[in-house]
Amino acid sequence: VAAPQADHQPPPTVPGGEHPAARRQSRFASPQAMIERLATRMPYALFDPQSLRDYCEHGLVPAADGEGWTLACDPRTEAAVYMNGRGNPGVYASIRALEIPVLVVRARLPTPDRNPFDYSFSPTWPGLAAEFRHGREIHLADRSHFLPMEAPAQVADIIRDELARD
Repeated sequence: VAAPQADHQPPPTVPGGEHPAARRQSRFASPQAMIERLATRMPYALFDPQSLRDYCEHGLVPAADGEGWTLACDPRTEAAVYMNGRGNPGVYASIRALEIPVLVVRARLPTPDRNPFDYSFSPTWPGLAAEFRHGREIHLADRSHFLPMEAPAQVADIIRDELARD
């Protein structure tokens, strides 16, 4: 969730008004071909090897034409999520009304000079946890936005510890 003032700012786009996720390669000869393509590319190069394999093996479906594999989530759908994600300023009233414990796990902060399409930084507003009545935060400044795929054991430990608190 972005800072409240960001809700009314349009998300970054490429020429033509399209979010770059819409241009993602969506067709692969096989899950292995996808692994080979992504393994050395950022941010996928940060993924735990098994997480990358799982992402590629379970994120593809057989192509409708029978020729290879396509992403299960169409890139245009992913782009629409990014494009529409800032359009609900009422989300803060909902957040403030929650009476349950909430743990926000945030990755590294964006730098002022960062590329707006660099998703290795956390898109989560640093003030988010304080908006919850019973919010807490863990800030993992050495991790990327892709923390669950980058450090699955660390995320599992955080979840296990959080469940043990209740």
